[in-house]
Amino acid sequence: MKWKFIIGLILLIPVLIFAVQNSHTVGIRFVQWEYEVPVALLAYVSLALGMILGILYSYVGRVRKNRNEKRRQQAASESVASAEPATVQEDVPEQAEPVGSDKI
Repeated sequence: MKWKFIIGLILLIPVLIFAVQNSHTVGIRFVQWEYEVPVALLAYVSLALGMILGILYSYVGRVRKNRNEKRRQQAASESVASAEPATVQEDVPEQAEPVGSDKI
């Protein structure tokens, strides 16, 4: 657990350097709204939105895959249930007479 914390701190250092060096603001316009935000904040928000969209896309794909798999399983179980059961014939070996028994 300690090593994860140490790695997290090591990765945090470049992030903090980036935020400090890119603290100047930029203008953002969308339709009729205008905002002034720091470049670092814009980068982090863009990264977070990209991650969220990627997770949602992955989730939707997984849900579709599970739904299709359920449909295939239901179709397979319905086809097995609707098929007539086959008669099973077993080969029953003939019983051998015990050695030494003579029929007279």
